[in-house]
Amino acid sequence: MCFCVCRICHCEGDEECLLITPCRCTGSLRFVHQGCLYQWIKSSDTRCCELCKYDFIMETHLKPLRKVTHTYTRL
Repeated sequence: MCFCVCRICHCEGDEECLLITPCRCTGSLRFVHQGCLYQWIKSSDTRCCELCKYDFIMETHLKPLRKVTHTYTRL
């Protein structure tokens, strides 16, 4: 049985918040929640692991544009 916790928040993974292994770290340091990693990357302004120096592979997802509606008034 594996007692795996996120190295950032120190919480276990579950079905809604899975633990991932995004770099070359080994042992208990290899696990992070995707959300924790995303927040860490935003706050640290880096794209590589601070321990093993692996460059994280990032995917960019664009939000859909909102539908623009115009209303006209009669003069």
